[in-house]
Amino acid sequence: MERHGDAGAALAIGLSMELPWSTEPSYDLFSSTDVGMRLGMWATYDLLSIGESTVLSAGGGFDVEQVESNGLFSGALDSTLTATVLYGTAVARYKAVDWLQPHVRLSAGAQLVRSNLAFASADYRNAGDLPFGSLGAGFTLRSPSRMFETRRGEMAPLSVGVMVEGGYTLAAPLEMKVDGSGPDDRDIALIESDIHDLDRSGPFMRMSLVVRFL
Repeated sequence: MERHGDAGAALAIGLSMELPWSTEPSYDLFSSTDVGMRLGMWATYDLLSIGESTVLSAGGGFDVEQVESNGLFSGALDSTLTATVLYGTAVARYKAVDWLQPHVRLSAGAQLVRSNLAFASADYRNAGDLPFGSLGAGFTLRSPSRMFETRRGEMAPLSVGVMVEGGYTLAAPLEMKVDGSGPDDRDIALIESDIHDLDRSGPFMRMSLVVRFL
């Protein structure tokens, strides 16, 4: 088959699933496990090539997270934690071989976090717009170049792949308050004796389905 289409593909779009770890005691108010889940979408565009194998790109994305638990602590607590994560990102990737591309990624943005604790007959709500930064490294396993190219040279840039990444996020904690109206003084004191601010920092694993084209 004659192949004459331009196989360059600067634009990448990904659907991601991120698994953040949290071992902080305050996270136990929202989940019986230490691993959460964020689903998101991101895009990057290649800006600069360094030599023949290294490419620098920039872009952005968003993640959504929701943790909801009922009947924690022997049925005493119902809770909800939601977050919308918005970020910009810079990526450096290395074209090791056609089907394998290692990368490092630096991101910064904000987490729009909301929480609700329903204890006895009272609800305690907290909210925060929390800045964060994260650093990750991983690799992409992708289809070979020109795999989808037609006889007329169309679709030459198209490739699909799976990106796997691990890293660490540094983020401001969510201030957890249980003041305000409550069932009674005894219940408020009971919660305040154990509660701490919710740490949003920690390691993560991230997997993405990636389409590269244009």
